[in-house]
Amino acid sequence: EQREAAVGDEPQPKPSSSGSASAHSSPTSSQPPKSKSKTSSAGQTPKGGKSQRPRRSVASQWRGSGRDPLDDLVSALLIRTPGEGAEVDTVLDGVMLSSRQFTTLLKKLSQRRARRAVLWRVFQWGREEMEMNVIHYNALIASVGRGSAPHALEVYQEMRQQGVRPDIYTFNSLIAACAKASACSQALGVYEEMK
Repeated sequence: EQREAAVGDEPQPKPSSSGSASAHSSPTSSQPPKSKSKTSSAGQTPKGGKSQRPRRSVASQWRGSGRDPLDDLVSALLIRTPGEGAEVDTVLDGVMLSSRQFTTLLKKLSQRRARRAVLWRVFQWGREEMEMNVIHYNALIASVGRGSAPHALEVYQEMRQQGVRPDIYTFNSLIAACAKASACSQALGVYEEMK
């Protein structure tokens, strides 16, 4: 009950004149009604003895809710795009991501089992927006490698052509993709190249 009261109180930093009547009419509420000022009365603390934090911005409330902005982007990519490049471009138009966010986006798309065409187009978009590094390639190899060893090997070949040096994670993902596809000779070839 204490947790519910705290959660219920947070979204009400600015009650309206019509909302104040409903706050007073709640017979089960043990806390005094919120004042209309932006700060709480001196000495007033919620149940549990902890003081309330100052008013938070909408962005910090969103972050505090446990939602990740990349989840919304992933959902948009999966819902609105049947794999067409133009539709992926429409969703990504105006989006600015850091290198770390881009890697996370690829991983989230992979976890949600995005189509290979969507993953590939998102990766191409990333290449246009930033310099690709081994971490980006590793994320794509691991993603496409879950469904197709040949596609993972294609990404690996492109990685080498672009002058990006593979690391142990690259080879682990490639070997895992080959093993999943029962491509033992290809897995052995990757292992030999790793040496």
